[in-house]
Amino acid sequence: MTDKDKRLKDYVLEAVNFLKQNLSDKGKIFVAFSGGKDSTVIAKLMEISELNYQLYYSFTGIDPPELVRFIRENYRECTFLHPKKSFWKDLESHIPPSSKIRWCCTSLKKEPSYKINLFHRVEGIRSEESSRRAKYKRVNHFEKLGITKYYPILEWKEWQVWEFIGDYSLEYCKLYDEGFGRIGCVICPFNSKGSKQLHCKKRWPKFFKKFEETIEILYQKRMKQGRIMNFPDSRGFCEAWYKDDSARWYKDENTKKPIWEEENLQAINI
Repeated sequence: MTDKDKRLKDYVLEAVNFLKQNLSDKGKIFVAFSGGKDSTVIAKLMEISELNYQLYYSFTGIDPPELVRFIRENYRECTFLHPKKSFWKDLESHIPPSSKIRWCCTSLKKEPSYKINLFHRVEGIRSEESSRRAKYKRVNHFEKLGITKYYPILEWKEWQVWEFIGDYSLEYCKLYDEGFGRIGCVICPFNSKGSKQLHCKKRWPKFFKKFEETIEILYQKRMKQGRIMNFPDSRGFCEAWYKDDSARWYKDENTKKPIWEEENLQAINI
């Protein structure tokens, strides 16, 4: 540990102590690494803690190329995990993802990590990011998976994250300097708020060209199956989805109204 590490601020020292107290006797630790600012902090905290750990990145195939390059260049020790199917291949047989129906997060990010036999996992989740995460406990046990997750910076504010990055002169993905507050999948329903999705489309047009082509394939497939679609063509759906992820894919066969409730989709063979 360097002299600078020994002069840790209170909130940093608390996070390091949390890691040591909870994980010192747990063997090798799985560290979920996305390449974002919070993950950058987590990687350094793990280094300071001197615990035995390994960084794992779930390679979605639809993350910004700049982000993937940043990870490869700055975290060569990070292990890349790959999904069974690409996002595009999965999309051909699913429904377009929404903030409520996030099959892509499961198949691209979660499932690839399940094959790793490390059951104590550290993540850079912060309660400030959403009302849902604000309800998280700092230690979460998932009995069905046999996995326990630890969130050392759960109560950190964004200014603390950036202060830490500055104090340790850490490299970070430069997309933040371009105005991206959060960095993740380019094609994501959570980008369908305000102008972010359209901003992403302008920044990475090839992803969106592929998305529209794949949606057209899926649209035609469902039409041939006799499904009642909510938009007259796939282009209309995409334009609506870019602006608001609540754009519905199907209409109810009886009422001809858009299907809004997630549970109603259970009756549809997607």
